[in-house]
Amino acid sequence: MAASSFRCTRCNRPFHTDDALKSHLWSKPRCLEAAPTSLREAVEKDIREWEDRRRTMKVCPACKKEFSTEEGLHAHFWSKPECLSEAPEDIQEEFAEAAQAWEQRAAQKTECCGGCSRTFGSRDAFKAHLYGRYQLSDSSACWKCAPPDLRSEIEKEVQWLASMFRCAGCSKSFEEKDSLLQHLSCKDSCLEASPDKLKNEVYDSWR
Repeated sequence: MAASSFRCTRCNRPFHTDDALKSHLWSKPRCLEAAPTSLREAVEKDIREWEDRRRTMKVCPACKKEFSTEEGLHAHFWSKPECLSEAPEDIQEEFAEAAQAWEQRAAQKTECCGGCSRTFGSRDAFKAHLYGRYQLSDSSACWKCAPPDLRSEIEKEVQWLASMFRCAGCSKSFEEKDSLLQHLSCKDSCLEASPDKLKNEVYDSWR
């Protein structure tokens, strides 16, 4: 077993990592006081930053669970209505306003995926969602339920991208030119079969 590289100055307890030693000093004020100046200042800085974050945390009045953002607290209320019912009136009003704004944004979304029921504010966003599902699997529910015109559009784009970066030696397709160049730099036979322009780009990358 490797020897411990970090040791508490006061209690002589060994630790395998700097973070483990700092965690020990954080919980042991007397050990922190005896620590070297640079280490003590680093831990004290971490403690101050943590206390600052705690002051800005959003806390559920019912279960006391803490959240770093107001959105996180609102999401908690969505899933825990019993906590919302015990919250003060002003917090309930804030949540009601946030929920109303969210419902208005959802109503403005125009595209809905038949596979997962997600809604999108534009055709491009919906198309990007379907493209991602198609890349994962052409048998996914989202892709199967996609409008025929969008499916055709995405398939054509994928074919076009593949034809743009196809190896002349082995016919393997790449979505990015850099991937093709990397392939050619490792396959001499494919490099020899490539156009002179691609050959020169690979040779330049070796210099």
